[in-house]
Amino acid sequence: MDPSGKIKTDAKACPSGEFMCGNRKCLATVYVCDGDDDCGDGSDELKCSSPLTCGPNHFRCNSSECVPLMWSCDGDPDCADSSDEGPERCGGDGVPYLTNRRTNCTTEEFRCANGECVRLTWKCDGDPDCKDKSDEFECPLLTCRPDEFQCGDGSCIHGTKQCNKVLDCPDHSDESGCVNATKCEGPLKFLCKNGECIDSSKVCDSVKDCKDRSDEPKKECGLNECMINNGGCSHVCMDRPIGFECQCPTGYQLLDKKTCGDIDECENPDACSQICINYKGDFKCECHEGYEMDPVTKTCKAEGKSPYLLFTNRHEIRRIDLVKRDYSQVVSTQKNAVALDMDVANNRVFWCDRFHRKIYSAFIHEASDPSQQVPLLDSLLKTPVGLALDWLQHNLYWADSGDKSISVASVDATKRRVLINTDLNEPRAIALDPHQGFMYWSDWGTQAKIEKAGMNGVDRQVLVSDNIEWPNGITLANKRLYWVDSKLHLIASVDLNGAHRRTHMSSAETLGHPYALAVFEQQGPSLYQMGANDITQEAFSPAGPPSQRAGLMVLNVMDDSPFLLTVLDRIYWTDRDRAAVFMANRLTGQDVHTLAENLNDPSDIVVFHQLRQPPGPDSCNLGSVANGGCEYLCLKAPQITEHSPKYTCACPDRQDLGPEMRGCVPAAPRNDTPASSPPTGFTPGTRATDVEDFPPPSGGVSQADATPHLTTAPSGGPEPFTPLSTLKPLSSQESKALGSHSTATAMMLTTTPGGDSSVSQHSGREHFLMGENLTVAVLGLVIPIVPIVATVVFGLVCAGVYMVWRNWRSNSTKSMNFDNPVYRKTTGEGEEDEIHIGRSDGMGHHVHHHPYPPGVNMGVVGAGGGTCPQFIALPLGGSMPDPGTHWYTEQPMLSTAK
Repeated sequence: MDPSGKIKTDAKACPSGEFMCGNRKCLATVYVCDGDDDCGDGSDELKCSSPLTCGPNHFRCNSSECVPLMWSCDGDPDCADSSDEGPERCGGDGVPYLTNRRTNCTTEEFRCANGECVRLTWKCDGDPDCKDKSDEFECPLLTCRPDEFQCGDGSCIHGTKQCNKVLDCPDHSDESGCVNATKCEGPLKFLCKNGECIDSSKVCDSVKDCKDRSDEPKKECGLNECMINNGGCSHVCMDRPIGFECQCPTGYQLLDKKTCGDIDECENPDACSQICINYKGDFKCECHEGYEMDPVTKTCKAEGKSPYLLFTNRHEIRRIDLVKRDYSQVVSTQKNAVALDMDVANNRVFWCDRFHRKIYSAFIHEASDPSQQVPLLDSLLKTPVGLALDWLQHNLYWADSGDKSISVASVDATKRRVLINTDLNEPRAIALDPHQGFMYWSDWGTQAKIEKAGMNGVDRQVLVSDNIEWPNGITLANKRLYWVDSKLHLIASVDLNGAHRRTHMSSAETLGHPYALAVFEQQGPSLYQMGANDITQEAFSPAGPPSQRAGLMVLNVMDDSPFLLTVLDRIYWTDRDRAAVFMANRLTGQDVHTLAENLNDPSDIVVFHQLRQPPGPDSCNLGSVANGGCEYLCLKAPQITEHSPKYTCACPDRQDLGPEMRGCVPAAPRNDTPASSPPTGFTPGTRATDVEDFPPPSGGVSQADATPHLTTAPSGGPEPFTPLSTLKPLSSQESKALGSHSTATAMMLTTTPGGDSSVSQHSGREHFLMGENLTVAVLGLVIPIVPIVATVVFGLVCAGVYMVWRNWRSNSTKSMNFDNPVYRKTTGEGEEDEIHIGRSDGMGHHVHHHPYPPGVNMGVVGAGGGTCPQFIALPLGGSMPDPGTHWYTEQPMLSTAK
C-alpha cells in the first residue's frame, strides 16, 4: 500500500496496453467497460462512466450498454436485462427468444413455461432441461422403501442392485462411487468357504479361524503343489499355505487358471497418445507425421506453429492461443454465431449466423472488419447449426435443423445440393474425414443417434444409438469420434466403426450443458504453476522474451491447491450453462480448468493448427480434367475398399445425372414421395435395409471412373436394376426367339458406355435414379411374366389329369412280379392277354444286358397289323443310364392270342 493509501498495482504483472483485473487477470483494453464482466470480479466494469447517449445507430439498454439498433425488437434479447425486447418498447408479452421455442410442441414433448419444447421423458427426471427449469416444477416427491435404493432421478430399485456392476438406474447412479469393501483377494487375504475373510497368516496355523475349519485342511497344509510339474502352471507357480497360484510375467495375463498369454495393450485406447504397436510381452507407442514423442510424458506433441482455439460467443468469435495464452477477438458484430470451421491453409474462417440464416466467410486477419465478412449462402437456409469444411475437395457441408437436412456447396457457394433429407429429426453437429471420404453428424431427436455416411451421401449407417440422449458437438481425432451429451453430462468416444466405446468424463457438476468440443495434442511441454488466485509461467518452454509471454490469460483452478499443468492431450469444450470454455486431460478426464468464463452463450469451438487439416490430394483434380469432368459438383467418395472410386458427380436439386453420369438433365416428374418410394436402383451386395433407410435425394449421385479398377458383381449375386434410359426394344428376330407372348413388350438391357463402366460399379452402396416413368418399368417387368405363369398353370392341370388317369389304370391292373426279368400280366377288357416286359431299376446296373426280345428293336406289328412310329426309351429314374440307345415303335410287349 502506497503512502496515499491506495493499493499499489504491480506494473510488471500485465504488459502495457492491457488492463489488470482486481484478481490479477490480464485483459485486453477492448473488453474494459463493454458491459460484460470479463474479469470475473466485475473490476473491468467499475469506474466506467455510463454514456448518456449511444450512437445514432445504437440502442441504449437499461443496463447502460449499447447494442445495434437493428437488434432491437427482433425477438432475440441482446441486452443483459432484455430491455431491447421489453413490452414497453416492442409491445407484446416481451417473452425472450429461445432456440427451442415453438408455437406447438408435439405429443412426445413437454412445453416449458417459457415456450420451449423438450422431451416429455425429461420432465421430473431431477435434471432441469428448460431454461426456466419449469420441467422440474410440481414434481411428485418420490420416496423409496428402506430396502430400496433411490436413483438420481428419484426412481427406486431393490437395494441388492446397487453396486452389482449392472446399470439399473436410468442415470447410472446405482454404480457410481462403488467401492468393494468386502473384497477378499491377494496374498494377504484368505477367503473361507463360508464367505468369511481372514488374514492369510492365520491359515494352517493349527487354529480354527474360519467357522467351517476351511483354513485348516489336514491334507493340504504343508503340501507344496509347485514341486510337482510346476503345479501345471505355464510360467510362474506360487505356493500358498493352502493350494497354489499361477502367475504371469509382465506383459502377459492368465488365459485360464494356469496358462499365460500375451496382453494386447493396444486394445486400451489410452495405451498410447496416437499409434500403438503390440509386441509379444510388450508394446510401443509412435506418433503420426507432424508430431513428435515427448521424452518425459511419452505423449505426442504437435510440431510447427502454436495452436489456438476459435470459439463463437454469440455476438463474436474469439481466439485463445494455447501456448502464449493471447486472448483476442477475431469477428465482431454478429447476431447469433453458432457454428464455425476454418481453412488453415488459406487462413480463413467460416461461420453460421442462425438468426440471419446465413453462412459467412472471411480471412482471419480481416475478419474484424464487417465489410470483409462475405455472406456465402443466404437463401434456402432455415436453421443452420453445424458446419464443416472439406479442405481437400474445397466443399462446405452444413446441417440444418430447420428443414432437417445435410447439404453441401462448393466453397464459393456457386453450386449446392441436399445430400440427406430423410430420417433426420434434430441434426446438430457435423464432422468430415476428407481423406477417407466419410462425414459424421449428431442427431438429438426422439431417437438420438450419431450417424456416418460417405461425403457423397451414400453408405449411410448408424454409429451410436445406445446410451445416448442429447448428442451435441462432435469431432474427429486419433481415428476416433468424440461427442458431448448435454443430457447425460458426459464426453465419450468410439472408433470410426462405432466400436470400442469409452467415456472420458461423466459429471453433472463439471459438465452442465456441454455444447461443442475439440481434441488436440498440443505443443509442449509448457509448464504452468498455479495457485488458487494467481498464475505464473515458468521459463520452461516455450522460452521467449517477456513481450511474448506477457499476454497470458489466467486459468481458473477448480480447487485451491497449487499444481503443475502440462498442456498435452487435451479436450476442450464449451458449456452454455456455465457460459465458459473448459479443458481437461483427454486420457484421464482429470485436470479440469477454465480457459474463458463470463461469456455470452458460447457455442462452437475448433482448434486452429495445420495438423488439424493434414494435406492430401484433391481427388476431383488429379488428372487433366478439371472438377473430375463433372458438370456440377464433384464430391469425395467413401474409400470402402481399394477399388472404391475416388469421387462422384452430383447435380443440383431437382436434376438427375445424364447417361454419361457426369452431366445433369432435368429430373423426370415423380408422383411418389422420397420417404415412401421404392429404390430405383441398387448394386449387387446392397442390403435391402440400407436402401430403405436412405432413399436418394432428387438429384442423381453416381460413382465416377476415377480409377482403372472395377468392383464387379459376384457371379452368384443378383443382377442390378437398370435405369429405363438404358433399355431398348428387341429386334424382331430376338422377339421371335423369346416367343410370341413377349413380342409386344420385350426389352433388352444394355450396358453403360465403356468409358463410364466404373461409374455404376461401387461396392454395393450406390442408388441410381430412373429416367423414365415408373409405370413403364412395372409393365416391362410384369407383362413378360404372364406367359410363364400361364405355362406353369397349364402344366399343373396336365399333371393332375395324368395322376387321375394313372390311378384309374392302376386299379384295373393285375401284376405278377419276379426278380429278373420283370413280368407283368395284365387282365384288361380287350380281346388279348398281354404280358408286359419292362426294366426294373435294378436292371439299369447291367450295362450290356437287355431283357427285351430280339426283334422288337426296330418295329413290332401290333394287333392292328400296322407299324407304329418309333419312340426313344429313356433310362428309368434312379438307375444308371444305359449306354445303348434303343428305339421302339411302341411300348415293348409280347402279344399272344387267346
